[in-house]
Amino acid sequence: SMRKYADLYYAAYSDSLNRKHGVSVVISNYNYARYLDKAIDSVLAQTYPVDEVIVVDDGSTDNTTEVMRKYKDEPRVIFIQQKNQGVANARNNGIARATMPFVMCLDADDKLMPTYVEACRNKLLSDKGIGITYTGLVTFNDAGSYSQDVQLRSFDFYVQTKLGIPPPTCINCAAMFRKTMWERAGGYKQRYAPAEDTEFWVRGMMTGYTVEVASKEGLFLYRGHEG
Repeated sequence: SMRKYADLYYAAYSDSLNRKHGVSVVISNYNYARYLDKAIDSVLAQTYPVDEVIVVDDGSTDNTTEVMRKYKDEPRVIFIQQKNQGVANARNNGIARATMPFVMCLDADDKLMPTYVEACRNKLLSDKGIGITYTGLVTFNDAGSYSQDVQLRSFDFYVQTKLGIPPPTCINCAAMFRKTMWERAGGYKQRYAPAEDTEFWVRGMMTGYTVEVASKEGLFLYRGHEG
């Protein structure tokens, strides 16, 4: 009987420990039903099992709801529908729902290589002062053509603050960050779209966190397409 009690307490402690370092992925979607399942599947296939995948549909008029039925029996996938409010608000609503301390946002038309989350999570675990981490990226298109890895430059805060889309030093839009940074900084601001992520990174760093590259390998797959 005591062994059963011990096992129960150990299981509860292990679950608590895992949640302390867990990962939430927020996927924002607007009329990208044709890509959405590929984005979700790339998250579910991570070498580190993501704790929750929060899909926020920003008022789509396509068959997004039909695509999401595929995941009705997947307990890690949470589906949120809202009136169209823009990408920044969609991300904020998803992050507010997130229960894990490490968060990353993924656009519905992009994908991740299987080790992306593991690499970024390990980097955040290595230093509590790191607020944002990311990897190299590879661009691809609907025809299945992939580019070479986009060369990462050494990160520089003052270069990051310069105007330009993308900025000269580019933290990709799928970077992983601490939810505490989002809370301190006040989240994404829709008025800065389509550079809402760039502005958020700068404001997040001003709360006292640093930035480190988790891997120079192109683990983030950025899709180029019409529109």
